Amino acid sequence: MCLIVAVAVGALAFGMPIAPPSIRAAEKRIVDLARGSTSARNEKAIVDTLASLVPKERAELVRLLEGRNGHHTLDHILQDDIDDPKLRNAALALIGEARPYMKAGGRVVVSDIDDTVKPTKDPTVKGEVYPGAKAFYTALDAGPDGDDAGGDIHFVTARDGVVVQAGHTLGETGIDVGSISYGNTFAMMMAGFGSFKGIENEKVKDILNLAEKNPTRQMVLLGDTVQADASVFRRVLQKAPERVEVVLLHAVRGFAPPADLKNNPKVVIFTDYADAARQMFARGAISAAQRDAVLAEFARV
Repeated sequence: MCLIVAVAVGALAFGMPIAPPSIRAAEKRIVDLARGSTSARNEKAIVDTLASLVPKERAELVRLLEGRNGHHTLDHILQDDIDDPKLRNAALALIGEARPYMKAGGRVVVSDIDDTVKPTKDPTVKGEVYPGAKAFYTALDAGPDGDDAGGDIHFVTARDGVVVQAGHTLGETGIDVGSISYGNTFAMMMAGFGSFKGIENEKVKDILNLAEKNPTRQMVLLGDTVQADASVFRRVLQKAPERVEVVLLHAVRGFAPPADLKNNPKVVIFTDYADAARQMFARGAISAAQRDAVLAEFARV
């Protein structure tokens, strides 16, 4: 499989025709090509990947790259990775051609990791991922009509990305990840002493940054009742209520949800992902087929 990918990228670099990738595959390819020191060959491959999509598809690719947090956003790639002026101008022309096709609407999914996707302090569940979570996140990403481009799942975590990484953990869940926003080491250390204000501040900042990067889209926020998520979501709802479609808060045993959020019409408190799927279907946020896919995955465990 690695050989096939290498041949495909090499074919792009030398102008050989290959089948156009999916939008999400094209995004992943560009991000991978931009990692580390970007060679001239990889710069050309980035531009060729943009060119391999028709303008309507390229518009979604541009939106996904612009909507990321952290490194390898579209601006970062254009400014820091494509050094050749001719290639940069070619990329800008391709992006400009695609912009009229960019559509409004849809959602971005912004989620915590520990005790939201991965059981950490939850004694009721074992394993690397909560049952039904993968199908549920897939449903949210696709939208109730099932036709939204994949790649709009963004994780915002207290992990600092240095001492404690998240990539391997999320890889174990099988959930398709658009970007990961980390906290900082000091805030993570303070959380060990029971102070979550630093984590809270970092998460609020990262979520509002994602909202700014995805101005035409509503946010679905997922978290849990264990640490700072309830406070984070309360502040986001206060600062940008019009940007939030719904807040989903996983009620972990022994950690009760705050009464004000429990009574907020934009907040869904759920006990497991079967419960979350049923409630989101009732709200019209996922389809019956998507709900059933979550229930089937949940029942297999």
